[in-house]
Amino acid sequence: ESTNVPANQALAVVSATGPQGHDITPSNFKFNPIVRPGFIGGIWSVAIGPGQRYPLNTDYLELDSWITSIMVLYWSDNKTMSPFDKNLNTIRRLSKDKVYMNVDLNAKISIPIEAVPFCKARFGSQEDLVNGYLQAEVTSWTMKFIEGHTAEEILTAQEVLGKDLHRHLTALLSKYNIEVREILFEKVDPEESYYKIVNAKTLADMGAKTAIAEKDLAVQQGLRNQQRGIAEALETIEVARGTVGARKLLIEAVKETLGEKAANALVIAQELVSGKHPGMPTALAITADKVADFLSTLPFITQSANEIKVALTEKLEEKTQATDQKKSDATDKTL
Repeated sequence: ESTNVPANQALAVVSATGPQGHDITPSNFKFNPIVRPGFIGGIWSVAIGPGQRYPLNTDYLELDSWITSIMVLYWSDNKTMSPFDKNLNTIRRLSKDKVYMNVDLNAKISIPIEAVPFCKARFGSQEDLVNGYLQAEVTSWTMKFIEGHTAEEILTAQEVLGKDLHRHLTALLSKYNIEVREILFEKVDPEESYYKIVNAKTLADMGAKTAIAEKDLAVQQGLRNQQRGIAEALETIEVARGTVGARKLLIEAVKETLGEKAANALVIAQELVSGKHPGMPTALAITADKVADFLSTLPFITQSANEIKVALTEKLEEKTQATDQKKSDATDKTL
């Protein structure tokens, strides 16, 4: 009886009866025996392809059909492309950082017609090849990868995943002449809670950066205000420096912040400038805005000019407020 073989398929023939002998199984092939076509005791070394005609007695021969075109196999709960991948499911595993990862992938596999007898001898059937061998290898390899990496690493490594798994399967299947055409990780999804954690962390990081920026801005604003206060205070002293009250206020501020020696030095300098000692040089043009610079040059003063300016400004503001308060209290009593 002549057997018709459809396109893109081949028949593996298992012979139970016929002439004995002619075992041509390779020495390194440890599975079912391979025999010459027409002989008994194994799988014929040549598969029957489309267009070939053999008078085959199916009462004595087992015929097993194998697809020789490219098989697209999906590891997915929601997609199938082959008669053999219905039991291949989405791969789910905990990542290194304890996030459940859901992985959908597809593999493109082809079995040349000359490889069919050896695949039959090794795996039994094409369905066993897919649902037994490939299912176990692909799932195990992917799970180990997930377990060894964090969710973020897995999400950014889909292309690398495909290449690495392609090399792994090629090394396993090339000995049977099975071709691995392509491995594609179509979907790599962490559980929903992962995105909530990432969003919360992102918002927290943004908040921290905003807080730091606001703090820096506040510090800069404070420095500007402080510098403005120093300038305004010195300008006020400059305007009133000719008055006895202003000079007295300045002397008191210096005395309370830097000590009596500094205050005495400033008094002498002011007297020199005002001409009370005409025999002394008047090169020291001590004006109110240079008070701090002058004091910082005294050998017994350890503070810098800027530190003196800040201290004097604070003390002058304090004493001015106290003076204003006394005037206000006196006015209230008069009224």
